[in-house]
Amino acid sequence: MRHFLVGVAAAMALAAAFVLLVAAADLPPLNDGSDHGDPPFLTESGWKPLLNGKDLSGWELVGSRKKGKWLVTSAVVWAA
Repeated sequence: MRHFLVGVAAAMALAAAFVLLVAAADLPPLNDGSDHGDPPFLTESGWKPLLNGKDLSGWELVGSRKKGKWLVTSAVVWAA
């Protein structure tokens, strides 16, 4: 039981030291004032995002004569 209490005390001391180091560190601000959203070319005319989070309507087959379709799935399992 004594070893357990010593371990808990050591873990708490290390956690407190880590918190103090993080608090004292010179961290950059979370918001630096820059827009980190979509790349600028997506706002230009003629560009269409390939992924909209719902389906693959932005994807097209290379050749207009080729047959096929795109599928949306939550996972792919490659079994050996």
